[in-house]
Amino acid sequence: VHDPDIAGCYSGDSLKGVAHGKGIAQGRDEYVGEFRNGKKHGHGTYSWGPESDWADQVFTGKHVEDEMVQGTWSFKAQNIIKEGTFKNGMLNGFGSITDGGGSVQEGYYKNDKLYGFGRLKVPKALNPDPKNPDHAEEDGYWVSCGYFSKGFFLMPVL
Repeated sequence: VHDPDIAGCYSGDSLKGVAHGKGIAQGRDEYVGEFRNGKKHGHGTYSWGPESDWADQVFTGKHVEDEMVQGTWSFKAQNIIKEGTFKNGMLNGFGSITDGGGSVQEGYYKNDKLYGFGRLKVPKALNPDPKNPDHAEEDGYWVSCGYFSKGFFLMPVL
């Protein structure tokens, strides 16, 4: 296993002494999933361990050559879920972020920042729209300074 954070112990399929196929790799962190030539490649779940700077985070989805590329990243301590396409550990492409209060910021991301057309979903408790008491959904544009804008509805991005 090439990733030093999971290279302590490996159990699973191998090819020429290298992780290849399905397996479990454990070190400071743990990965359960598919490998190709010693790298995380295919579907799997990466869990950061308690000694990691990212303790209690879990990514489940597709990996290519040790990189997370598509899936769900859960930040348990912050109660945040990121879903979508990732590049260099950040949302890039279509995705969403759901916070602990149930608000969802959906749209196109570039380096973890929303840009362009998207949707903001706000739960009942935070809903500024009395016409839709259960859940407000607004289509609009993510604009500079982290705000979502449609007509006169302007709300800080979480």
